[in-house]
Amino acid sequence: MTKAPPRLPPDPRRKVRFREIARGIVAKDRHDRKYGYTVDTAGAIAQALERAYREGVRDAPTITTTVHEQPDTTGPLEWAMIPPRPRDAFWSICLFFLGREADDTRNGYLEPALLHKALRVKAGFY
Repeated sequence: MTKAPPRLPPDPRRKVRFREIARGIVAKDRHDRKYGYTVDTAGAIAQALERAYREGVRDAPTITTTVHEQPDTTGPLEWAMIPPRPRDAFWSICLFFLGREADDTRNGYLEPALLHKALRVKAGFY
């Protein structure tokens, strides 16, 4: 009887990449259906699964020795790890306060503030 290979902890970055791919597939499906284009959602899902499988086979030799660390909650958060809606909302706030171009003269600022063991951003004007 062969022993099953040990399960590795999930990789949060890979999960984020897969979620972004899935969101893209769903968005394209909705757009195509709305405007009457042909829809091949099953084909897009099959391609994504095939890419994920090939990536897993390619990375298999290195995965067996790689242990994914828990994310450091004291440092900055990776941009891709923020869910899309809060990420877009934060980006809009930054553009509003700081401006789109370096030449924009605005009095807004972002200031990190530690509250209840969570990093929050305090926004305001001078």
